[in-house]
Amino acid sequence: MPDPSPVLEYAEQARARLLSGERSRAARLINIYGQAYQRLQAHVERLQSKMIAESETGQLTKRQIQGMDAYKELLRQIKVEIDRFGQYAGEEMSQAARDAIENAQRDALREIQLSLPRLAEGIRKAWRILPAQAVETLLGMTEPGSPLRDNMEIELGPGVAEQVSDRLLENVALGKNPRTTAAAVRREMGVGLTWALRTFRTAQLWSYRVAKHSAWAENPRLYKGWVWHAKLDSSTCAACITLNGTRHGPDEILNDHHNGRCSPLPITPTYSELLGVDIEGDVPPALQIPSGADWFDKQSASVQREILGKAGYRAWRDEAFSYRTWWANTMTAFMVQ
Repeated sequence: MPDPSPVLEYAEQARARLLSGERSRAARLINIYGQAYQRLQAHVERLQSKMIAESETGQLTKRQIQGMDAYKELLRQIKVEIDRFGQYAGEEMSQAARDAIENAQRDALREIQLSLPRLAEGIRKAWRILPAQAVETLLGMTEPGSPLRDNMEIELGPGVAEQVSDRLLENVALGKNPRTTAAAVRREMGVGLTWALRTFRTAQLWSYRVAKHSAWAENPRLYKGWVWHAKLDSSTCAACITLNGTRHGPDEILNDHHNGRCSPLPITPTYSELLGVDIEGDVPPALQIPSGADWFDKQSASVQREILGKAGYRAWRDEAFSYRTWWANTMTAFMVQ
């Protein structure tokens, strides 16, 4: 029986490389956004000073705020600064997608080879890479002119300015003091960074996963489907643990949540199917992955509690629900997405 360990180890290493690259790019985005944020502070302070001065003569109104030059200038500068950040983030996102697609093609081949080690060299020679047109199609989501790229480069700045304006006017309407209102404005300016990082991460992971599935699909003789592979530890959500080990067809694509660490492992044909030779224990490595429910049952109470949370663990312990029923419900939800 082929040992699944090399495939699993490589998948873990590939996931670590992907996340490491994402963290490096995310750090650069945070630094650029931080510089923009610092440049905007003078405008926030100017508006705060103006609001404090006006509040000394009575309760501030929305109309007063909207008439202030400092308010108008803050919103204008937010658009300028966040638009500049969006241009940088959009270019980073496109490059990250290109790198992800390139890495996915390499990893797709290697995981097939490790699944069929006796045919590794022959697989390398016969492997069909993704056509250039397919790669360009995959990149379409992150290239200039795409809705996602436009959201990053064109709509992010005005969106953050609108968020800041709404929160500022809301605080004024609630009668909050200028310093509290200014603090709320500063917090609201961080929304743009949160959205950009989430979008960036999702686009990179999506590009990687779809490229890997596409690379396998280019080699249908070696690919029969895939198995859901989650990182089985206490930091993984219960839904992903539930899906670990589930089998999926070649036309399905792994659809993980934001920041998800799950990956697909290829189900290859047996040596008998490929060569017509019977080999004892001829089972593809991916099909030897245990179910998430089986893994969960073997964990300590402290690990189970950490995964399910206190209330969830008590309900499970008291048999208020079955983990395998949860498995069925999770699978049903996954299939209808």
